[in-house]
Amino acid sequence: MVRSGLIAASAAIGLIAGLGFGNPASADDPKYADLFRDNAMKCLHPTVDPAKATIEQEKGPDKSGDTTTVRFKVYYPGMIKKDVLEAELMVRQSGSIRQMKVNVLADSASSKPCDLVKNWKDF
Repeated sequence: MVRSGLIAASAAIGLIAGLGFGNPASADDPKYADLFRDNAMKCLHPTVDPAKATIEQEKGPDKSGDTTTVRFKVYYPGMIKKDVLEAELMVRQSGSIRQMKVNVLADSASSKPCDLVKNWKDF
């Protein structure tokens, strides 16, 4: 009885791990939060210290073809209050070339016109 319970428990854990976490990250995948902090935050808000920003991954990484999309909610110190930015980081890899682009969904502060919003950038 105990043995069959252990087998059922291990099968359930395997099923949950397989369904709940999607594709495992490979060693070649970039650290998306670090990539956003080091590139997108500096581009969108150059006066903000990226190290003081709190970045929460809300969704993803979702892969469609050669493009991976990750949605972030970023809390960063503003002039008067703590501001919030919601954005999607898109990473495209074709062969050995990796490029990134940012789609700003919402921002409680005004952001600088940033090249990452308009064009793909190699990294």
